[in-house]
Amino acid sequence: DNPNDLVADTPAMLSPTIDGCNLEKDTCPGRDGFDPVLNFMDYSVCRNKFTAGQAARMYEQFDEYRRKIDPCPEATVIFSVHFDDSPDKMLIDFAEFS
Repeated sequence: DNPNDLVADTPAMLSPTIDGCNLEKDTCPGRDGFDPVLNFMDYSVCRNKFTAGQAARMYEQFDEYRRKIDPCPEATVIFSVHFDDSPDKMLIDFAEFS
């Protein structure tokens, strides 16, 4: 089992943030950086971004699986992340532009 997101630029963390937005939270003091409290892969109420590697992985997965269903190689794919009514309902929209 590999408990991470398989993306090299996601900072290490031992547990999700469920209590506030402590930007200096560090559950892995032996590793570089603080916990990714602002990252969508965390559960904090202040999450608001993906790392560049996570965004690239989403595009790769879209290309791998979505294009097999509806191939359109000349399309540009845009990801839009937003919350619907509460921070617990994260939505990711995909839009294709040809």
